[in-house]
Amino acid sequence: MSPNRLNMETQIEETTGNEELKEEHELTQLPNKDDEKTDETDDALSIEDSNKDKTATPESVLLEPEEVNYTKQENKENQRQKKRFLALFLVIVAAIILVVIVIVVIIIVATAHTVTYENSQNELGQLNTTEEPQMSTTQQVDEMYHGNITVSLDGVRIFTSDKLELVLNVTFIYALRYDENNSSPLVEIHGDQFELIVSVTAKDEIKGTAPDYSAPGYFHKTDEVETQFRKELKLRLEGNCCPGTPGNCQDVDICDVCSTSSDCNQGLYVDILYFKLDVIFDEFLLNVLKTTATP
Repeated sequence: MSPNRLNMETQIEETTGNEELKEEHELTQLPNKDDEKTDETDDALSIEDSNKDKTATPESVLLEPEEVNYTKQENKENQRQKKRFLALFLVIVAAIILVVIVIVVIIIVATAHTVTYENSQNELGQLNTTEEPQMSTTQQVDEMYHGNITVSLDGVRIFTSDKLELVLNVTFIYALRYDENNSSPLVEIHGDQFELIVSVTAKDEIKGTAPDYSAPGYFHKTDEVETQFRKELKLRLEGNCCPGTPGNCQDVDICDVCSTSSDCNQGLYVDILYFKLDVIFDEFLLNVLKTTATP
């Protein structure tokens, strides 16, 4: 065999061996189809499991349809109540604000009227002062009572000479006495308290005169008792000065004890015009007195 042929065969064998090694290497580098299918299956299963996990709901969250409806209704009712409470609160606040506004307006109006009234009164007082002389206290009293004043002393409890308690109702009318200056000394001395002075003095005189008679005397001698009380009250309130001249004293009850002295007692400078005495007996005492003889 020639050397050239041997070299060619050797090159052919090497070339063939290299091709076989290259094919084996490529086969080892190609992926296994079975392995790829297995991996694809595993990936699909894992994706399905994850989807199931995402869509799964805990048993505690699952509710029956009826329970879901009840919960929705309850939530709606709570919202309605909140709205009602809010509306009520707003109404109350509005009412309070309205009341405050009304009070403020009333105060402002009242203050304005008071100021206006005081100003008008001051102006009127100035006009009266400049146009007419101010009336004296005596003239004011005389104009108010027209000269006659009525006093009613009801329920005056007194004790008789036999230590029994009775109740007296006393009514009298008096007139103020004026001096030469047309002024009442009683009013000038005591001012607007003169009525109280007369009433207290009269009540004191009645209690002081009451023990002069017994209970039967009050029952059987009513006219005599009334005359004596009237006489004592006139002496206390009118005084003991004889009115005018002694010749004018014949028709006056007090003339038998009146005085013509200059230092006689003027009393409270009033004249008694009317006197009435009523004796009140309780039922038991009244029945007893009906059976007693005249003292």
